[in-house]
Amino acid sequence: VGLFAADTIALTEHTQLSLSARWNHSRVRNDLGHPAPYERESFSYSKLNPAIGITHAFTPAATGFASLSQGTRMPTALELGCADPARPCTLPTGLQADPYLKQVVTRTLELGARLRPAEGVQLTGALFRSVNDDDIAFMRAGITQAGFFNNIGKTRRQGLELSGRVQRGTWDVRANYTYLDATYQSSGVLFGPLSTTKNPNAFQPGTRMAALPRHVFKLSADWRATPTVVLGGDWLAVGSMVAAG
Repeated sequence: VGLFAADTIALTEHTQLSLSARWNHSRVRNDLGHPAPYERESFSYSKLNPAIGITHAFTPAATGFASLSQGTRMPTALELGCADPARPCTLPTGLQADPYLKQVVTRTLELGARLRPAEGVQLTGALFRSVNDDDIAFMRAGITQAGFFNNIGKTRRQGLELSGRVQRGTWDVRANYTYLDATYQSSGVLFGPLSTTKNPNAFQPGTRMAALPRHVFKLSADWRATPTVVLGGDWLAVGSMVAAG
């Protein structure tokens, strides 16, 4: 069930304020019956998520924007059915009635600008910071393929996004670049084959998160050969990333 409201207020001829709020109430139910005896588990989540944004047109070709918002993600049925360190499961099977997981709460701040310096040219730049409370990670159980999901505290993703688009005649060229600094903002241990009692795979505020590269660049181009035929291609370059841990 969701209830939401939104409104846009014109503060001046060139400035608009956007306000919104959404209340969600969700329930996840798992019916588990094989190979163990039949069990039913049910979890409920509720949250009110507000958002505020403002845009200002400095000129017809330059607009600035800023926003502050909150969002939530409730754990999936798969995560809730595999959340007990004492009973790790082998995904995607082997689920059982497991402990409660907290929903992930994300708060995001974004600042940026959109420019149209010439006909057919669009430029956008934005700075962002997104903080997750009670983020969820998958933990491996020893050297086995089994594991469990767990709330790991706070994580943060912040960085810069730049994009440009040029349309000239039959050509449409787009470029996008993202710098992402994704780190843990709490302390803990990532259980698994890389973690031992003598040398635990620990993380603390500032530790980089796995599988999230710092640099991503994408270049795309489309050529309209005829009114009904378009030929195009993409080139994607991704920087190095932490593979695990």
